[in-house]
Amino acid sequence: MFGSTTTLTNCTVSGNTASGGGGGGFSISSGTLNLINCTVANNTAQDGGGMNLSGSSHVLKNTIVAGNTATNSSDENITGTVSSTSSYSLIGVGGTGGLTNGTNNNQVDVANAMLNSLANNGGYTQTHSLMLGSPALDKGAAVSGMTTDQRGQTRPYDISNIAAASGGNNSDIGAFEVNPTCNTVTVSPTSLAGGTVGTSYSQTITATGGDTAYTFAVTSGSLPAGLILQSDGTLAGLPTTAGTSNFTITAYYGFGCPGSRAYSLTIAACANIKTYTVNDTGDAADATPGNGVCATAGGVCTLRAAIQEINASPGCANNINFSVTGTINMSSAYPDLAANFTFNGPGSTQLTVRRNTSGTYRILTIPLTTGATISGLTFSNGLNEEGGAIRNAGTLSLSDCAFSGNNSKGTYAGGPTGKTGGG
Repeated sequence: MFGSTTTLTNCTVSGNTASGGGGGGFSISSGTLNLINCTVANNTAQDGGGMNLSGSSHVLKNTIVAGNTATNSSDENITGTVSSTSSYSLIGVGGTGGLTNGTNNNQVDVANAMLNSLANNGGYTQTHSLMLGSPALDKGAAVSGMTTDQRGQTRPYDISNIAAASGGNNSDIGAFEVNPTCNTVTVSPTSLAGGTVGTSYSQTITATGGDTAYTFAVTSGSLPAGLILQSDGTLAGLPTTAGTSNFTITAYYGFGCPGSRAYSLTIAACANIKTYTVNDTGDAADATPGNGVCATAGGVCTLRAAIQEINASPGCANNINFSVTGTINMSSAYPDLAANFTFNGPGSTQLTVRRNTSGTYRILTIPLTTGATISGLTFSNGLNEEGGAIRNAGTLSLSDCAFSGNNSKGTYAGGPTGKTGGG
């Protein structure tokens, strides 16, 4: 192109080839090129598959330049320089026009713009529609006087589960604005069963009416303390505070098509507290787990017996106290904790829980939706692939504790681990 200024708005430039040089989509030898709400994709040239530019006054606003090909250079998309005032644009890998990722809300060096093939998506001309998950969705900004996309569809459309770019207005970048047709989504169940402080809570939220997988989020109010809502609809955790919480859960499918339901969830105070006192440093098992008595066949309460008794019949709060000092030598791993435990040791210098020198096992395992509060104990000599002493996937609080001689054989540390078995 030659001339003073060329401005294109709501345009798609796709499938063009410059066989003898640069600029499959645009070749600007003089003057200024301004692109507003445009998509430049699938063009090919020896250099600058999308555009070959002279000068540096060219402005890209709300424009995609991605997926182009350069046969003789690495400048797949842009050869040359665009104005630093360019904003809210998305540039693919290879030839960025001098733009910096994040500046003026530009996205630069984007590996995949997630554009569908050129097709009749409505209107008088073909366009590249945006795939679900495209980084162009809702990351654009208003252009004065522009209220439609290339097809005549309303711009912007707010995809409710995608945050707008800073200073943006939920417009999609490029010539195509997603305007989905949403079905009615029904969130279930209609009500939630109550829970109890210290007792594991789990409820699955589901949705119907859409045509793809759903994601779930709390969109108003707040969950009871200790509970979390995972994106797949699993509401779970260990409630920590009694009371009633009011909140709304919204299910989204496709391009942010929503359905919501308001819930009220009551958490009752704990009225069933189990407390056992370890009075023997041996490692014998509980004689009758679940009968409410911590007692081995020999009539003593070991740490193993106390854990087994609580696992078999947990309360909403479960305490293990100690009247012994010295060393508890384990013969095998303790059972995974099946409830919320509190271990009240006499002091880390007073009592050590130790893996026997034979066998490969950690000392404690805390699964998801359970937890442990531990004080006044030393954990020693644990040996396992993940977390030699403790592996925590739930909640863990430690005070006045020590870890000595524990070993993780894998890539994780030997002490207490995180959710996936780390340090």
